[in-house]
Amino acid sequence: MNIKENPLLIKSTLPYGAPDFVAIKTEHFLPAIIEAMAYQNVVIDKIIADKKLPMFENTILALEESSKILDNVKAVFSAIANSHTNNSIKDIEKELTPKFSIHEDDILLNRLLFEKVKAVYNKVVELKLDNESTHLVKEYYKNFIKAGANLSDEKKEELKINNSRTAVLRNKFGKILLNVSNNSKVRDKALE
Repeated sequence: MNIKENPLLIKSTLPYGAPDFVAIKTEHFLPAIIEAMAYQNVVIDKIIADKKLPMFENTILALEESSKILDNVKAVFSAIANSHTNNSIKDIEKELTPKFSIHEDDILLNRLLFEKVKAVYNKVVELKLDNESTHLVKEYYKNFIKAGANLSDEKKEELKINNSRTAVLRNKFGKILLNVSNNSKVRDKALE
């Protein structure tokens, strides 16, 4: 499949940028998500490699922008997986669950990236940003801290293993819950 023809990676021409669900097929999801994660990794590598002083624009805003494509594709996939799923979607979800966990950990536990975020956070007052930008800086810093950015390398590796296991178990539980709900006698009675 040509990535450039993937409707999940092409800017929508529909009102409000809505996804073109008619054009989107199950086989589009996995390559689109893998491509979007790769794109985000390239942007993050550029943020880390930037020799300029970490500032709001070249660190926080760049980080925020890095996830837009992935966030959009994940939103569409999540909508389908939670409302109109099938065995193929379930298989893709099962394959992607640990990949999402690893991808998120690779970002939030990245020492070099965190140093840049922390540098912006430490000078947020002197930057005199507007309220929304200040809030974004604080949220990113808080998210990195909560994810374990201050842990030792050894503890980070341990956390990554646990995060991956948790993600897989959460996905399994969600599927069991969905199956129980779909097969529920109460649901069947309500539809009569």
